[in-house]
Amino acid sequence: MSPTGLRKFIAGGDPYHKTVRRIREWYATVGAHGVPAPTEGAAALRVLTHGLGAAERAMVVNTVFEALERAHGGRYPKWLAEARERWR
Repeated sequence: MSPTGLRKFIAGGDPYHKTVRRIREWYATVGAHGVPAPTEGAAALRVLTHGLGAAERAMVVNTVFEALERAHGGRYPKWLAEARERWR
């Protein structure tokens, strides 16, 4: 992935199909270890909802955040709260 492509993706752009595959592979092998940064959480949701329409994407993202909130006993860890703010 080029630096320009990465910047566009982080800013909310839709990456190319090959880029999505590479990001998924990277995240599964490297990125998912440790506490994620808010940008990683938001980026992961963009990857997972790539190709969905705006309404479907919003529904999926809200469902994921609600499930994570329940899993964390009604409190978001800092990284998750910051990732959610990026979606508002």
